[in-house]
Amino acid sequence: MKRALQKIAILALVLATGCVQVLTGAKTGVEPLVRDFDSMPVEAATIVSAMAVQTLTPPLEEFGSVTFAPGVQGLSETGLAKEGFGFTGAALFAFSESSANRPGLTAAEIEYTDALDRRATFLARAEYQRAGEGYEVTRLEVQRSYADAPKVRVFVVPASDIPAKSIGSHAQLTALLADKALSPADYGNASRRAYAVFAVGRDWVAPGSELDIAISAKKAGRSGYDKATKSYMVNGWPVAVTVGEIDPRKASEALYAKVLFRRGSGFGAVSQHVGTYQLAGFGK
Repeated sequence: MKRALQKIAILALVLATGCVQVLTGAKTGVEPLVRDFDSMPVEAATIVSAMAVQTLTPPLEEFGSVTFAPGVQGLSETGLAKEGFGFTGAALFAFSESSANRPGLTAAEIEYTDALDRRATFLARAEYQRAGEGYEVTRLEVQRSYADAPKVRVFVVPASDIPAKSIGSHAQLTALLADKALSPADYGNASRRAYAVFAVGRDWVAPGSELDIAISAKKAGRSGYDKATKSYMVNGWPVAVTVGEIDPRKASEALYAKVLFRRGSGFGAVSQHVGTYQLAGFGK
């Protein structure tokens, strides 16, 4: 009952205050009204489509049957479009259908993904009115949405294959690591040498968040050696790397990378275990 009341209160704030930030409550227990784009009411889906396109392009005056009033625009994350991101889904969190005498409201979380299996999400809220056979958006708010815990890929790369200079964008880093990393077939022939172990987040995370890598001979738990780990952010995606000597061929000596994630910074920020990845000792 308490959770249901919290949901009603948050949705009421969305409708009454126009504050898109309250939608972040969706990440802490509030369920969407509709979980997938194809199941949305036609009006809501029409508005979400326009918001989704507007977010990845320079400000638009119209999209399909939706026009944007002068000066109305959200974010223009054109860099995502250049990197190959496309709309892949949305969840509806608030909806008030419009009529000839009443404006409408649609609030949703919009998802984009790319060929590297990275994900970027936004919270978007539009107020609009009927305009002939279509709709005119009179107010639009869009902000980035952050994962509670990102999906992570781990790459084991010979340290000598990592360029000394900055690799560039997150996409370039991911592509380079995918090209240079050991594949399962490589482990039998890999020699003992210095390797860089990268943990690369595939979801945007809140500012101040970070990944950590703890190296351990034990699979259980979350503890291990993490003093050599360097953590940083690349345009909102978290990355961590540690370098050390590994002999991937030794089947009798297991070695694991435990990836931890701390969301945000400041008081109350705690780390959580998001994955354990075996680096050596595949005979055990």
